Amino acid sequence: MPVREIPRDDWVMFLESFSRLHDGWLITIDVLGAPDERLKARESALKSITADLRNQGEDSISILARDTPHDDVSHIIKAPSHVRLMEMETGANEWLQIESKSGQTTIVRFRSPMLPELVDGIVLE
Repeated sequence: MPVREIPRDDWVMFLESFSRLHDGWLITIDVLGAPDERLKARESALKSITADLRNQGEDSISILARDTPHDDVSHIIKAPSHVRLMEMETGANEWLQIESKSGQTTIVRFRSPMLPELVDGIVLE
Protein backbone atom coordinates (compact mmCIF):
# COMPACT_ATOMS: atom_id res chain seq x y z
CA MET A 1 0.00 0.00 0.00
CA PRO A 2 1.71 3.18 -1.16
CA VAL A 3 1.96 6.28 1.02
CA ARG A 4 2.03 9.45 -1.02
CA GLU A 5 3.63 12.65 0.30
CA ILE A 6 1.65 15.72 -0.78
CA PRO A 7 3.97 18.70 -1.50
CA ARG A 8 3.21 21.85 0.53
CA ASP A 9 2.53 23.85 -2.64
CA ASP A 10 -0.32 21.41 -3.45
CA TRP A 11 -1.97 21.30 0.00
CA VAL A 12 -4.73 23.85 -0.66
CA MET A 13 -5.94 22.34 -3.94
CA PHE A 14 -5.38 18.74 -2.81
CA LEU A 15 -7.37 19.20 0.42
CA GLU A 16 -10.20 21.04 -1.37
CA SER A 17 -10.50 18.18 -3.86
CA PHE A 18 -10.14 15.55 -1.11
CA SER A 19 -12.95 17.22 0.87
CA ARG A 20 -15.29 17.34 -2.14
CA LEU A 21 -14.65 13.68 -2.99
CA HIS A 22 -15.21 12.50 0.59
CA ASP A 23 -17.92 14.92 1.77
CA GLY A 24 -20.13 13.13 4.29
CA TRP A 25 -17.91 10.04 4.55
CA LEU A 26 -17.56 8.59 8.06
CA ILE A 27 -14.16 9.31 9.58
CA THR A 28 -12.27 8.88 12.82
CA ILE A 29 -9.78 11.56 13.86
CA ASP A 30 -6.89 10.41 16.07
CA VAL A 31 -4.35 12.86 17.50
CA LEU A 32 -1.03 11.24 18.45
CA GLY A 33 2.02 12.72 20.14
CA ALA A 34 0.13 15.42 22.02
CA PRO A 35 0.32 15.60 25.83
CA ASP A 36 -3.34 14.60 25.91
CA GLU A 37 -3.30 12.04 23.07
CA ARG A 38 -6.87 11.43 22.18
CA LEU A 39 -9.56 10.44 19.82
CA LYS A 40 -11.12 13.66 18.51
CA ALA A 41 -13.98 12.09 16.59
CA ARG A 42 -15.32 8.60 15.93
CA GLU A 43 -17.42 7.88 12.85
CA SER A 44 -18.27 11.52 12.26
CA ALA A 45 -19.22 12.79 8.80
CA LEU A 46 -16.42 14.70 7.07
CA LYS A 47 -17.37 18.26 6.13
CA SER A 48 -14.02 19.72 5.10
CA ILE A 49 -10.27 19.75 5.44
CA THR A 50 -8.67 23.07 4.52
CA ALA A 51 -5.16 24.50 4.50
CA ASP A 52 -4.33 28.09 5.39
CA LEU A 53 -0.80 28.71 4.09
CA ARG A 54 0.94 31.94 5.03
CA ASN A 55 4.07 33.40 3.50
CA GLN A 56 5.13 34.76 6.85
CA GLY A 57 3.60 33.27 9.92
CA GLU A 58 2.28 29.90 10.86
CA ASP A 59 0.45 27.61 8.43
CA SER A 60 -2.54 25.63 9.67
CA ILE A 61 -4.81 22.84 8.49
CA SER A 62 -8.38 22.61 9.79
CA ILE A 63 -10.59 19.53 9.89
CA LEU A 64 -14.33 19.89 10.33
CA ALA A 65 -16.73 16.96 10.81
CA ARG A 66 -20.41 16.53 11.71
CA ASP A 67 -20.68 14.56 14.96
CA THR A 68 -24.44 14.85 15.35
CA PRO A 69 -27.01 16.82 13.34
CA HIS A 70 -26.47 19.82 15.64
CA ASP A 71 -22.85 19.37 16.72
CA ASP A 72 -19.64 19.75 14.73
CA VAL A 73 -16.14 18.63 15.70
CA SER A 74 -13.20 20.75 14.62
CA HIS A 75 -9.49 20.15 14.90
CA ILE A 76 -6.73 22.56 13.90
CA ILE A 77 -3.18 21.46 13.17
CA LYS A 78 -0.77 24.36 13.69
CA ALA A 79 2.50 24.45 11.77
CA PRO A 80 1.90 21.34 9.64
CA SER A 81 5.08 19.92 8.13
CA HIS A 82 3.82 16.88 6.20
CA VAL A 83 0.59 15.72 4.57
CA ARG A 84 0.54 12.07 3.54
CA LEU A 85 -2.13 9.94 1.91
CA MET A 86 -2.31 6.16 2.28
CA GLU A 87 -3.86 4.55 -0.78
CA MET A 88 -4.98 0.95 -1.02
CA GLU A 89 -3.98 -1.22 -3.98
CA THR A 90 -7.40 -0.51 -5.50
CA GLY A 91 -6.65 3.23 -5.46
CA ALA A 92 -9.08 3.97 -2.62
CA ASN A 93 -7.91 6.36 0.09
CA GLU A 94 -7.44 4.64 3.45
CA TRP A 95 -6.23 7.51 5.63
CA LEU A 96 -4.77 10.99 5.60
CA GLN A 97 -1.91 11.82 7.96
CA ILE A 98 -0.97 15.38 8.92
CA GLU A 99 2.21 15.86 10.91
CA SER A 100 3.09 19.11 12.65
CA LYS A 101 6.53 20.59 13.33
CA SER A 102 5.97 19.82 17.03
CA GLY A 103 5.77 16.09 16.24
CA GLN A 104 2.03 15.81 16.78
CA THR A 105 0.36 13.58 14.18
CA THR A 106 -3.30 13.71 13.20
CA ILE A 107 -4.72 10.73 11.34
CA VAL A 108 -8.05 10.88 9.53
CA ARG A 109 -9.22 7.31 8.88
CA PHE A 110 -12.18 6.27 6.78
CA ARG A 111 -14.69 3.80 8.20
CA SER A 112 -14.91 2.06 4.82
CA PRO A 113 -12.15 2.94 2.37
CA MET A 114 -13.41 2.68 -1.20
CA LEU A 115 -13.28 4.50 -4.48
CA PRO A 116 -15.53 7.61 -4.48
CA GLU A 117 -17.29 6.51 -7.67
CA LEU A 118 -18.52 3.39 -5.83
CA VAL A 119 -20.51 5.53 -3.37
CA ASP A 120 -21.87 8.01 -5.90
CA GLY A 121 -25.48 8.80 -5.17
CA ILE A 122 -25.35 8.01 -1.45
CA VAL A 123 -26.40 11.08 0.50
CA LEU A 124 -26.30 11.58 4.25
CA GLU A 125 -29.23 13.50 5.74
